[in-house]
Amino acid sequence: MEHTPTPWSAENSALCDVIYAKDTSGHDRRICEMIGPDAAANAAHIAKCVNSHLTLVAALEACFSELCHINDNQELIDMVDNALQHAKEE
Repeated sequence: MEHTPTPWSAENSALCDVIYAKDTSGHDRRICEMIGPDAAANAAHIAKCVNSHLTLVAALEACFSELCHINDNQELIDMVDNALQHAKEE
């Protein structure tokens, strides 16, 4: 199963804060609506996390590859490997 392509955006309205993304056809799709005192901050944070996920995973993979070659700290290697596995879970 594939999620809606990035980038996602957070937009404020009078009633709620909304996260939008364009689908594969280029149409705006409402991902979710958020209400409450922290809705704008939460919507912005979710969009930021989703949009940066692939870049962060790629950077962590590069670091992991180098770490395995230059570091004998198995605890650190295991921590990075565990983080990568969680980031890649479907």
